[in-house]
Amino acid sequence: MVLRASHSKGWRPTIHEEWPCRIDMSEATIEDFRKWLQMEWVDAENSGREEDLKRLANLEVTLQEALAFQAEWNLREDSGVTPVRQEHAVRLVATKEDVEVTTVEGICSVCDAALPTDLDFCPECGSKC
Repeated sequence: MVLRASHSKGWRPTIHEEWPCRIDMSEATIEDFRKWLQMEWVDAENSGREEDLKRLANLEVTLQEALAFQAEWNLREDSGVTPVRQEHAVRLVATKEDVEVTTVEGICSVCDAALPTDLDFCPECGSKC
C-alpha cells in the first residue's frame, strides 16, 4: 500500500497487489506493519459500523506514528548513525548489609564490577567473562 494525498481526508490508503508480501508474522517488518494498518483502516472505513469509528481514529494515529518511526529510522541510517544501540547496565552500589564475602578473580570489562571466582559471567551486568 502507498499513501496518496486527498483533499477531503488528507491521505488515503491505496492497496497494491503485492500484499501480503510475507506470511510468517515473526519475520514482519515495519513496512508489513504499515501495510496491515492500512488494510485495517480501509476495512474500518468501509464497514459503516459505529464501533469502527473509534478504531478508525486509532488506526490513523498508529499509522502516522509508524510512518514517523520509519522516516526517523531511515534518516538515522542515511546519516550513518546506528538507529539502535545497546546500553550497558549501570553497576549498582551495594550497601554494607548487601556485601557478601567472596573471592574476587578480576574486574568486569563492561561495568567494572568485581568478578567472583565461581562464576563465568558478571553478576552485576551479565556479560560473559
